[in-house]
Amino acid sequence: MMLPLIIILGAILRLPGLFTDFDLDEVWSFNIVYMMKDPLQIFTNCFADTNHHLNSLFIYMMGRHSPLPLFKYRILSFVLGIGAILLIFLLALKIAKNKKPAIISAAFAAVSFPLVIYSSVARGYSSLIFFSVGAVYLLLEYLEHKERHTLWLFCACYILGFLSHLTFVFVAIGLFVMVSLHSLRRPAPLKGKLSEIFCIFFIPASVVLLLLGRFLFNVTAGGGPQVSLQATFGKIALSLAGLGAAGPAALILVILIFAMLIQGARIVLRENADFGVFILTSLFLAAAVIPVMHIKYKYTCFRHFLWLYPFLIILFSHFLERAISPGRSKKALAAVFALLIIGLNFQQIALFLKGGHRYREAVSYIYSHTGSPEIVVTSDSDFKNFTLLNFYDHFFGRGKLTYISVAALAENKAKPEWVIKYADINEEGEAPPPGILKGKKYNYILEKRFLSYGMFSGIDWILYRRQK
Repeated sequence: MMLPLIIILGAILRLPGLFTDFDLDEVWSFNIVYMMKDPLQIFTNCFADTNHHLNSLFIYMMGRHSPLPLFKYRILSFVLGIGAILLIFLLALKIAKNKKPAIISAAFAAVSFPLVIYSSVARGYSSLIFFSVGAVYLLLEYLEHKERHTLWLFCACYILGFLSHLTFVFVAIGLFVMVSLHSLRRPAPLKGKLSEIFCIFFIPASVVLLLLGRFLFNVTAGGGPQVSLQATFGKIALSLAGLGAAGPAALILVILIFAMLIQGARIVLRENADFGVFILTSLFLAAAVIPVMHIKYKYTCFRHFLWLYPFLIILFSHFLERAISPGRSKKALAAVFALLIIGLNFQQIALFLKGGHRYREAVSYIYSHTGSPEIVVTSDSDFKNFTLLNFYDHFFGRGKLTYISVAALAENKAKPEWVIKYADINEEGEAPPPGILKGKKYNYILEKRFLSYGMFSGIDWILYRRQK
């Protein structure tokens, strides 16, 4: 009875996010598909890492010429986000052979605000989580029962995981190490062991190379604001704990959670050695790759490690289940801690639903507050701001905004009435300057700030208006 209620709660929490505005990455994804003449070009003509192939194919299927209503492009993420709760339950149940940690895992998955938020956006992260957990569960099932239909379902999850997001490679490597060690432990000839490994991975890996080979060798990283290694690790830990900002109390909570995860890993390793090998391989791989990515690209995004979240939830849940078994005092302490984490996640979800993204509102504001028939706008980012402005004006405005690029503005004497500046989500929430200085005088005055939810995705728009 508990599981259906948990899944319903997860669905209720994810539903309102379907109706918020697209963020920059969603608009960018839509624009990529908008330019494609046929679905094949999604694989052959676009090598930006923001092209999450399964999501792009879904956008194409839902219609790319008119995005109304926006929520239709998020249906895939929504459905798979809810499905991930069930899969996390099944995986936790398989590991422990016990319903308690499985129910705790499902409950945390239902209210985990990273999982909630990415189940409400038209990107590939929700399907990545779904197929990552599905691939691990199905492969464990196959290793135990050797049923051919289970292997074919695993192959499907493997392929769709890579089509969801390239960071599925972490899961794929972890699974390969898991199967290799499982096979080598068996009392069988070496040829038979190698044959088993080959049979499991050859077909799905070949299909992935066939579909994504060209993309893999030409992919370009979109980049982003430079952040420190500490900030990247901190954001992963903070979001797992349900925290939106760092501080002394947050640091203590994060340290406690890491200690619990270590204990959870020890418990899982004893209960299911195969899954223990997978999670330890994945954790060490992620910890090694983050510094390498930071050195090469000067940019590491915690979203590249979202595939890890459901497995960390399972580790955490196994620790809690063991903690609440002996003694009333331990049960009470574990219950209070679990409620704290759930409460913090609810708080972040509420902030997201309250804030959302307000670009449509900003475009409407510009139209309603411009006195002249000609509306001229410029900004401090021809990519970020123009991408959003063009999308929302074309589909939700009147298509009459004239945008002057930064370069064009420097070359002529045009005086746009509006200037949009952006504040990235990674920047501190400082108050914007009251105006834009020209010499010693403000020639543009702060009109309004349109806030986005600032933990994961989106940018604030700061709107300035030229003084008359």
